[in-house]
Amino acid sequence: MKFALRASALTVAACLAAPAQADFSISPRFFLYFDNSNQRSSGFAEATNVAGQADADLSDQLSDFYGTPIDVETHGITSAGINNQDVYPLFGGAFTAGLDPENRTQLTFSALYGVANSDIRAVQTFEQDISVLGLTAHDLITQHMEGRNKTKRLDLELTAQHRLNERFALIGGIRYEHLDGKASGDYRWISSSNALNVFSVLFGDSSLLIDLQDAEGTFTTKAKSNIFSARAGAAAFVNIDQRNLVYLNGLAHVTYEPDIKSKFHLLIPDEGIDQNETIKNEGETAIGPDITVGYTHKFTDTIGIDVRYRAIVYFPISGPRSFDDPRVNHGINAGLTFNF
Repeated sequence: MKFALRASALTVAACLAAPAQADFSISPRFFLYFDNSNQRSSGFAEATNVAGQADADLSDQLSDFYGTPIDVETHGITSAGINNQDVYPLFGGAFTAGLDPENRTQLTFSALYGVANSDIRAVQTFEQDISVLGLTAHDLITQHMEGRNKTKRLDLELTAQHRLNERFALIGGIRYEHLDGKASGDYRWISSSNALNVFSVLFGDSSLLIDLQDAEGTFTTKAKSNIFSARAGAAAFVNIDQRNLVYLNGLAHVTYEPDIKSKFHLLIPDEGIDQNETIKNEGETAIGPDITVGYTHKFTDTIGIDVRYRAIVYFPISGPRSFDDPRVNHGINAGLTFNF
């Protein structure tokens, strides 16, 4: 399960309106931001294969305990999750400064921060073969996890805008996203009893268990991710009158997320299990559109309000996920702009 951890800041061209009369502006902003990272379906087994990564350790532990070579092999992993998308109320602002006397070129820096809470539900089934003294036990195992996920998000963006004329401008910039996530909840493990019966016959009292094995406990995961992107495109805007303007930003982006190392803790008191794992989730490179549609109203020559809808789609071109399983970020962004 990828607890992960990954999302989008505001469009940082703060003044796509008519020629600015100010050298710089400040814009406190609020962004209601939606991120579907927890709902993606491909690459799921790679991100949650805790059992498969523990095969070597479990083989060594069993071999040491019973004093004979024992091999554990996990395969046939199938995973599924029913999770809510993350909804972030992001707060922050943008600072815009003109770079030339005519204010045709502007540089904008924006920062947003917020916290999202969501429900997580996941199930994983896999087969496990345990070979000892010429015998192989084949078991089917199911793991259930249900709990809550909390993610803190920081978005930083730097954008340059160069106005070509009264209706068009060129835009380019870079963006950094940091996500710090933690999930915890209930864990349940159900398995057939073939391996247990083999060990009982070889090393125990030869009693056989015909029922399923069932254990319950708790889990905790922690993960941090850092996402870097570059984007470029153009803006078109139309003045309705002297105080009202609508605009459209169309950009293309390239985004890179390095490998993520998440920490997984499993506690099953009745079975004496207190397990810590570090899981490496492969990074991802993605491309896609970054589209913004907005409206600006100027109350005075120095104060205005801006409302915009922004949507960014991340189509993977490398990493464990498929191209047709994109990450989608979108939401409504609003703020006041004070020109100086």
